Amino acid sequence: MKKAIWLLVLIVMAGSVLAMGNKPIGRSAQTIDKTAVDFALKELNGQTVRLSDQKGKVVFLNFWATWCPPCREEMPSIQRLHQRLGNTDFIILAVSLDQGDIRSFVKKGNYSFKILLDPKGEIGRKYGVTGIPTTYIIDKNGAIRQKAVGSRDWSGFNP
Repeated sequence: MKKAIWLLVLIVMAGSVLAMGNKPIGRSAQTIDKTAVDFALKELNGQTVRLSDQKGKVVFLNFWATWCPPCREEMPSIQRLHQRLGNTDFIILAVSLDQGDIRSFVKKGNYSFKILLDPKGEIGRKYGVTGIPTTYIIDKNGAIRQKAVGSRDWSGFNP
């Protein structure tokens, strides 16, 4: 019974996110001014990435999953953003909430930004993620500046 309820909640959340459409960050993004919660997560290659090690960079922190259609929709634009800003003081940390294998999805999409693994959703809960995709923009000092829920075209985003 609990699984059925969670499945229903996920379907409703996914539908809500789909209904939000492809809005730019400037519209419907929340402006926030609070310190980002530090975390350490493993990349697909097994290396540990700590948020606190990214000080001095703008961090694009995205929570997503392979089973989420809006997440899959926005991933190519995140890759284009990474290609455009990858050599600056800007880093993309895409936190997968999947419990299964995501390697084939990442390989098929040829995504080269950092993919972190949070299969139990612990970091997502600490950030208050209630729907995916959810993206936080964290400034060079470690403060969350914006939160955006829903799929967007991130190609032209300027931190």
